[in-house]
Amino acid sequence: MKNYSWLPSKFVDDGIGLIINGVRFDDPGTNSARPTKPLEIRLSAFALSELQLSAEWNDWMRESPLQLTTQEIYGSKGRLGHLWEQSWNSPTLMLYSFLNNMGGGVPVEVIQEIVDICFREASVNNV
Repeated sequence: MKNYSWLPSKFVDDGIGLIINGVRFDDPGTNSARPTKPLEIRLSAFALSELQLSAEWNDWMRESPLQLTTQEIYGSKGRLGHLWEQSWNSPTLMLYSFLNNMGGGVPVEVIQEIVDICFREASVNNV
């Protein structure tokens, strides 16, 4: 077992591989990982507030005549509010759902950013 005592307590080496925030890295030198329990990726108020602050969102709003908020698009009562009730077990599946709902013209970069934020949040909470 390797010594990872210098890492915060959410980092664990169980003798097989390193577990970080509930995700096992069989070889910490690679990107191979498999979740130790299923992820539940969802939209959240936190994700919407983070998206509102992101460069991707602000770049789009600088160019867009609409001047919408993240709540107006992705909030529970927003244009894509039906996505609020869903959950996904992978960022790829979430991305596909969001890309299939692009009729309103949300740029792909914004969609990728909200998926990334939600995935990071789910990964941290999946401990």
